[in-house]
Amino acid sequence: SIMPILKYEYTPLFRLDPVSKDYFALFVPFIPIRLSMNYRISKSLINCLFDTGADVNLFPATMATFLGVSLKKGKLVEHLGIGNVSVLAYRHRIKIFVDQYRFNTFADFSEQQGVPLLGRITFAEHFKRVCLYGKGEDAYIELEC
Repeated sequence: SIMPILKYEYTPLFRLDPVSKDYFALFVPFIPIRLSMNYRISKSLINCLFDTGADVNLFPATMATFLGVSLKKGKLVEHLGIGNVSVLAYRHRIKIFVDQYRFNTFADFSEQQGVPLLGRITFAEHFKRVCLYGKGEDAYIELEC
């Protein structure tokens, strides 16, 4: 049987070049998900950045509290980011819905995290294939379920 392939065009983020003071568009792979925790599911889609450099999902703490989950009941973990900056987070079991596809995994929730990140192990490895294509405004990501 043919497995569905989900395709998402990259989203432009507008940035200011600190030298030239010109604005430019940076195209990044955002994937809309629904998040479920403790039998509650987000009604709205949450745009999450697929981060090829992240091992695990790292979400803002507000995503857990929004679903009524007590943040600090999770296991305390530490993430070392760019420049070995330490980020403390709490690990919780979650279910992720991408279109009609769903799977159980976990995410770390941190008060220091602003953008929800989808990681390689806790997100990408749940798909048969994840491919990034093109560049600039023609770039897109495909997830084979």
